[in-house]
Amino acid sequence: MRSIFNKIPNKLYWAVLTLGFSAFIILTTTPNAAAQQNKASNGTEVAVPQQMDAENQRYKSILQNVFEFVQKHYVENVDPRVLYEGAMKGMLNSMGDPYTVFLQEKDMSELNQNVIQGNYGGVGLYISKPAEDSGRPMFVEIASPIEDSPGWKAGLQPGDLIVNIGNESTLDISLDEVVSRLKGQVGEKVSLLIRRGEKLEFPVTLTRSIIEVPTVKQAMIGDIAYVRLISFSNMTAARAQEALESFGKGKYKALILDLRNNYGGLLTSAVNICNLFLDGGTVVSVKSRIPGQNTVYNAGKAPIVPQNIPVVVL
Repeated sequence: MRSIFNKIPNKLYWAVLTLGFSAFIILTTTPNAAAQQNKASNGTEVAVPQQMDAENQRYKSILQNVFEFVQKHYVENVDPRVLYEGAMKGMLNSMGDPYTVFLQEKDMSELNQNVIQGNYGGVGLYISKPAEDSGRPMFVEIASPIEDSPGWKAGLQPGDLIVNIGNESTLDISLDEVVSRLKGQVGEKVSLLIRRGEKLEFPVTLTRSIIEVPTVKQAMIGDIAYVRLISFSNMTAARAQEALESFGKGKYKALILDLRNNYGGLLTSAVNICNLFLDGGTVVSVKSRIPGQNTVYNAGKAPIVPQNIPVVVL
C-alpha cells in the first residue's frame, strides 16, 4: 500500500481524501429521504417546514465541515474567499437558471454603475489593450473619448496611448486595473502620460466628472424616426423621452424602435419606456412564492408617441 500511495501526487491524494470525507459526512448526517416527508391526505409525499429547516441546517453543517477540513488538511493553504465564492457559484449554477448567477464584488460594482445607476465617476475614455502576441507594445490604447467628457475636452484622440497613469507604466498592469485607476471620486485629478504617433509624448491632467453611460441612440431616416435602446438603466426613460420629443418637432411619420442586442437592466425602466407608447393596460406582472411580493405594472394614460404613428420594433 505504501508504494501505491507514493505514486499519487499530493494534491490528488488530498483531493480524493477530501471527497471521501465529504461522502462520509453526507452518509452519516443526512437521514433517509422518507424520514423527511409526511403523507398528505391525497397520499403524496410532502416535507413539513420543521423538517425542511432541519435539513437546511444539516447541509449548512456539511458545507462548513468540508470547508474546515480543506483548510486544515489540504497540502497547500487555500484562500477562504476562493472556497466560499466557488461554493456560491456552484450553488447557483446547480439551479439550472441562466439568469441566476453569482457576481463578485467588482462585477457587481460595474453592473451597478453601468446598468442600474447609468453613470460613474471617471474621465470618459473607451480603452483597449493589444494581445500579448500582437507584437505591439502593451500600452493601453484609447479607442474613443466620450463626447463632452474630461478626456474629450482635453483633446485626446482614438489611437493615443496611455503610457503612464501617475508614475506607473501601463505596460505591466491589466486593463481592469487601468479602468479602476481611471474611475473614482468625482472632482479628483488623474495624471496621464500620452503618446501620440511614434515620438510625441505629453502629460495630461484630467479631473474626474460624472460620466453617463450611453443608453439611447437616435436618428432621423428621412421622415422616419429611429431610436435604439442599448439598455434599461435609470437614465434610459428620460433619454428616450427627450429623443421622442425632439422627433415631434420634425413631424415624423413613423418610428423604428431598435431593441436588438439590448443587454437588459431595470424592470421599472422598461415599464417607464412602455408608458411613452401605451395608453393603458398591463405591461407586466410579477408573481412570487411570497404573495405579498406579487406586483402588477400598468401603463399610464399619457403616451408621447401619437396613436396614429406606425411603430416597428426590432
